[in-house]
Amino acid sequence: MTQILSGKLGQGATFRVNVRYEEALDPIASLPTPEECAADVNAAIAQKKITFTPASAELATDARPVLDRLAEILNDCPPIQLEIGGHTDSQGSEDSNKALSQARAETVLLALQGRRVDISGMTAVGFGETKPIADNETEEGREANRRIEFVLQGPQPLATGGQTPMPDGAIADTPVAAPPTGPGSAEDPAAAPTDPGAADPTVDPDNTTPPDETAAAPPADSAPPPDFSADTSPSIAPTEKTIRPLPRPAGLGAEEDQ
Repeated sequence: MTQILSGKLGQGATFRVNVRYEEALDPIASLPTPEECAADVNAAIAQKKITFTPASAELATDARPVLDRLAEILNDCPPIQLEIGGHTDSQGSEDSNKALSQARAETVLLALQGRRVDISGMTAVGFGETKPIADNETEEGREANRRIEFVLQGPQPLATGGQTPMPDGAIADTPVAAPPTGPGSAEDPAAAPTDPGAADPTVDPDNTTPPDETAAAPPADSAPPPDFSADTSPSIAPTEKTIRPLPRPAGLGAEEDQ
């Protein structure tokens, strides 16, 4: 905002910007949470369940209004992770019930996609007859078990018992054992020798000679001179003997001075 105003008013202009945040006007902050979205979805299917034609994955005619309502709720929510679970009663074989429940869950997923719902975080899972919520011996119980459920998916809760899960590659802290302090150990003051000669029994404390202080390291100047005998580089000295010039005649100098 300040860059836009500076471009309009000029760099030399002085202005003050007073910005106030209104959460109600924030399109992101005003979105419901994933928990609220899942609760609204389950409340909608509790009032009117999603039904299918008997023994098939084809949606019943009266299921369209509830799917429209679910699409309306989910389109007002941010992308969330939902598991669409299909369930059946115990009539029929276990394998056929599982396949039927999987097909019904996928039908609901595709129906929501056709209503422009973001299904990138949704999965369809068929449970068959493995999770009944009522008695399959009665018609009312079997009707209750034939259902579609929406379960919110997300990160797993933290470990209980006051322990925090360690990140991958972390090394657990291992307690380091304290050094022994008993008799005879290095930390025991009584074990430290007090007599200078007690540390080494071969040393006589009464007959010790100080080190020779006169023995010193050889001076740095005592290094041998460099040896050029192995030098094979070409010589630049003249190979011919230089001819010495003759002396000037004695009379020649006197004539030039006149």
